Amino acid sequence: MFFLAHELVALVGLPVGVVVAETAAAAAIAADLVEINYETLPLVAGPREARVSGAPAVRAANPDNVTNQAHHERGDVGRAFGEAAVVVERDFHSHAVHQGYLEPRAVVAAVDPTGGVTIYTPTQGQFAVRIAVARALQIPETDVRVQPMTVGGGFGAKFVLLEPLVALLALVSGRPVRLELTRSQDFVSTMPAPEALLRVGLAADADGRFSALRVDMTFDTGFFSHSPYQQASIMIGANYRFPALDIVSTEALSNRTGVGAYRAPGRTQAAFAIETLVDELAEQLGVSPIELRLRNVAGAGDALPDGTVWPPLELGKLLEGAREHPLWTAPCGPGEGVGIALGTLVGSVESASATMRLNADGTLSVVVGSVDLTGTTTALTQIAAEVFGTDPSRVRVTTAPSETAPHAGGTGGSKILYTVGNALIEAARDAREQVLAIAADALEAGTGDLEIADDRVGIRGAPDRALTLAQIHARTVVMGSPYAPVFGRGTVANPYKAPPATVHIARVQVDLETGYVRVTGYAALQDVGRAINPAEIDGQIHGAVAQGIGWGLCE
Repeated sequence: MFFLAHELVALVGLPVGVVVAETAAAAAIAADLVEINYETLPLVAGPREARVSGAPAVRAANPDNVTNQAHHERGDVGRAFGEAAVVVERDFHSHAVHQGYLEPRAVVAAVDPTGGVTIYTPTQGQFAVRIAVARALQIPETDVRVQPMTVGGGFGAKFVLLEPLVALLALVSGRPVRLELTRSQDFVSTMPAPEALLRVGLAADADGRFSALRVDMTFDTGFFSHSPYQQASIMIGANYRFPALDIVSTEALSNRTGVGAYRAPGRTQAAFAIETLVDELAEQLGVSPIELRLRNVAGAGDALPDGTVWPPLELGKLLEGAREHPLWTAPCGPGEGVGIALGTLVGSVESASATMRLNADGTLSVVVGSVDLTGTTTALTQIAAEVFGTDPSRVRVTTAPSETAPHAGGTGGSKILYTVGNALIEAARDAREQVLAIAADALEAGTGDLEIADDRVGIRGAPDRALTLAQIHARTVVMGSPYAPVFGRGTVANPYKAPPATVHIARVQVDLETGYVRVTGYAALQDVGRAINPAEIDGQIHGAVAQGIGWGLCE
């Protein structure tokens, strides 16, 4: 959806023309004067209609409206279902839902005097924007400068959308251009979480051991191919051990806007289906839902549907904690029920770099390319300060624009701290070693005898023999200095994943006459690894719970 509709307007919300004016009011008036004549074409309203035999083709290149498909197989599923002591199979429907971020989309682009274009955008991934704009405009990436702005909520939605169009308008007009969507336009024309249809079957023996999983999923990708069909195909069979499985996940076109990520794309829909069936299976077997999960839960070394295996994973310990939680053990009142569900994320891997510079006043400047979306700047500050050996108040972390920033992947996939964070550890160690080497030479001591305490580098046990960080910096910038300026570099190609795992307990009360549902209690037990900033993590969990309740009950 980078530019404008050409001959075919495939969905409501697809831009068909642009009015550029000196003021937003003038542009709005002019846009209202534009008249367009449309010829009505057959409509594919969603994934159900897209998969019907003989459905109109949304795109000529995809006559069956299927753009992609993932298929994972293991064992003899037919035999397992035929010999199972108990089988549950259901159809599930998950609605499309907008991410509900605070600010509508807004982009500014300006032509550089020396050529190229500078884009100001609240994006989760500035390098993704640079690549997309360069490819769409067919110009070198070095001619695209992206200045990432503060993101007022993204949840996976704010990567690239309007930036190529605004950049094109700036280059054509030779003037700075701003495009800001209204809330209504944002709802209609951006990238919500997709509608999904799931047919899921689960088989188990008399002891409650799962024997097979059978899944047929369809994700609505709208007019653009970008759904989480692949991720969902893995995660729906990832939380438990299945000797046999057959998972088909399909991406289908429709006459709707393209779809995007929303807090672990595809996992929510997958968890909704599989966790519901586990509860139904537990009821049929007369087993506690937690006990049934404990008998089948996946752990380190267990295979995922795609043949990869789990790294260390502590779902079992979380379930044991949930079993003793008062929200689970307390008796239910009239119209009240309690439920439980598991959640995991395989985790992403991506290369990253970071730098650390010693300043004249003894402070440290850290430069990264990642955008702070969830408080990562605070955690990166803590990492830098701890590794270097100073107080966090002496560290400033800056996200530089694309032309000067060290590389970092997009802020998503729960990966910034163990990709950019690990690069920063290397950069801080490098800067620390440079400082200690300069101090050791000046103080006539070995580096192993030195320590850094706040803004001073001194000899252990000899507090009078020390230099401040400012003094060390001064020694590196005088004319004829034998010391290079302190500039630490770190770069990693992170091969290890850090999968988060969680168990949630929800207690709700239902008015049996009206059907009104009220949440009376909620608990989230989460394995977060090492908590660099517990307060930020608490905020993340609280926000996720609020959005989950919203999707489940209100949206």
